[in-house]
Amino acid sequence: VSSFAKYLMAAAGNSSAEPAVYKDAADYSHVRFNRMNLTGTQTPVGVFIHPQGTKFYILVLGSGIKEMDLSTPYDISTRSSFTASLSLGTGNDAPRNMFFKPDGLKLWVADTDDFLYEYTLTTAWDISTGSFTQSKSLTTPFDGFFGAFFKSDGTKFWGVDPAVDRVRGFDLTTAWDITTINASSYEQSSLLDVSPLSESSARSIWWSDDGAKVYVLGAGRDQVMMWNASTSWDTTSITNSAGDPDSFLSTSSFETGPSCFCFSANGEHMYIGGTQGDGVDQLVRT
Repeated sequence: VSSFAKYLMAAAGNSSAEPAVYKDAADYSHVRFNRMNLTGTQTPVGVFIHPQGTKFYILVLGSGIKEMDLSTPYDISTRSSFTASLSLGTGNDAPRNMFFKPDGLKLWVADTDDFLYEYTLTTAWDISTGSFTQSKSLTTPFDGFFGAFFKSDGTKFWGVDPAVDRVRGFDLTTAWDITTINASSYEQSSLLDVSPLSESSARSIWWSDDGAKVYVLGAGRDQVMMWNASTSWDTTSITNSAGDPDSFLSTSSFETGPSCFCFSANGEHMYIGGTQGDGVDQLVRT
């Protein structure tokens, strides 16, 4: 079991959970779609699931973050009505993706104003106890900030910039402290919109728990693209110099407007939010 998997188990109060296994993007298959209590006028722009699969969170454009219980872990068809909500407050009016700290006591939201917003929860995983604490300007180098993903130990952060078709990775000198992100020094991927990749609308990023695989959601190709990292957690491994990704999953048969995605902590389930139907699609590794 990886160190991150052990951390997630401890954070969730579960020492017997299965080890994390992330597969190639093509090895996930669609199992269900659910509106997740959204109406036809609401757009999901962020999704996240509790490490034990018992809670699901959805970031709704214009409505903040909503929390639901899952009576069967990981199965979104068993979701409850909204059980809690969190307003993002002034300034964070164009959010794009969210990420929770593994202990459930902090969460971060990316915004296209090129700021990363942080919220602290006094009760783990209960967003009704959340409040804004601080923000970090990433206006240099971003020109349209999407995605938000942290390395398992909190020492590295990634964001996606579809305006320049790159993923960028930043070091934190103090783990989980976003004020220590050095915005002037970063790694970046190759251009994603260069042929034959031709992905001009990257939306989100996710790493496997050991940093060996990296996934990027693209709305241009309607795909989840995956690369095997030559060096764990190395942003420059996201490259199209040799052609298409090492593996990809087409979403076009079930979602033609993907906007956000996440994985379960054990790597078994993938969740994709999108504008087709305004809800969430669930996939499972095969």
